[in-house]
Amino acid sequence: MGIRVDQVVTLPEKVIIINSINDLPTPDVIMGENVITLEGGNVYEFGAVQINLTDHHIVVPQGVKLLGQDKDKTKLISELTSGILFSCAGDGNGSFVMKNINVEMNSDTAQMFELSTLGEVLIDGCIIFTLGDLGNVTNVNTFRVSNISAFVAFNNGLEFYGTNGTVIFDRCGLVNVGPVPAPACIVFTENSIYENIIQITGGIAFGTAGTVALYIDPTCTFNGGEESVIFALEKFMFGIGGLGGVSPDSLFFKSRLCFMERDTHVFGTLYFSTPAQTTFAGINAPVKAEGVTTNRLSRGWVHANNQLTYVLENPIKCSVEVKAYLTAEASVTNASIYIAKDGVIDPDSRCQVYVPAGGAIAVTDGIYDVDLATNFEIWVENNTNGQWVQLEDKATRMKVTTL
Repeated sequence: MGIRVDQVVTLPEKVIIINSINDLPTPDVIMGENVITLEGGNVYEFGAVQINLTDHHIVVPQGVKLLGQDKDKTKLISELTSGILFSCAGDGNGSFVMKNINVEMNSDTAQMFELSTLGEVLIDGCIIFTLGDLGNVTNVNTFRVSNISAFVAFNNGLEFYGTNGTVIFDRCGLVNVGPVPAPACIVFTENSIYENIIQITGGIAFGTAGTVALYIDPTCTFNGGEESVIFALEKFMFGIGGLGGVSPDSLFFKSRLCFMERDTHVFGTLYFSTPAQTTFAGINAPVKAEGVTTNRLSRGWVHANNQLTYVLENPIKCSVEVKAYLTAEASVTNASIYIAKDGVIDPDSRCQVYVPAGGAIAVTDGIYDVDLATNFEIWVENNTNGQWVQLEDKATRMKVTTL
């Protein structure tokens, strides 16, 4: 069967198996640096091996694919102390593809990626570990990280420059826990432009207080229209904040509901372990309930007597639940409990009950915005005669959980 003169023929990709550094092209010495330039149009398939790239820089022509067996099986180790490990500069149509590879670079003065003027960047199923700079992405039409990839331990995050199209981080781990944590894991730099959607969803961000998962410079332009940025990581852990630079109320965010700036492992609990009579100045005069309380289990909250105080810097929204068993000096008493935030009762949290001789159960809850040093307490009042009311031990408790 012949081929028409006007028929486009797609040649199969050449697959090169790599089991050691010696299987890569011969390096060149350029300005004193060892540089390996891969051959265009090829697929470099790395075996289930650990390969030491020593101090070589890898230049990747657009269209080349770097494939491993699995991020737990294929590992590339770099001993670079300066410069860029992987660089790929295209004409706006080609691609950079890295799949199923674990890359480790232990220098804090080298850069992992320099990717520019490409139609597509795909990092799929990879672990990228560096104590240094994750690198730069400039003028890329589609940038996508997927399949449970992770960026780990960096001192400078992945920075986007120029005009980019779609940016997607899907089920990606941002593990900002190196010796010198980066101020931000992902950075949309000054005056950078984004033509389509931004989607950073389904992953986890780890980091210390004072760092953020995403920084958007206020001068950035989003041409995808309103609600073109979807930022909804599932968990923020160890104090890292969600967003820096701009407000989640900006029109280009999809909604506050999708912007989950929170640490889902933050919670606080206490219970009354020793009851005490709470006395009042008069009727309908709420005060903080007396009694000794015990911390059951807390993270991100510090317990004091009948008080839970938030000690992390990133703002959250939380639910507060109070369940109390009340007894009273008089056998016929109406009494109320409240949730108090920062020493001020929330009137909407009031739960009034009739307290007979045997006592009564009162339950209340509320949803609150929380910042550093916000605290919650249980307050109580007598609505009948001003005599004492007591919150009983083991049956009165407060729980604060992140939404």
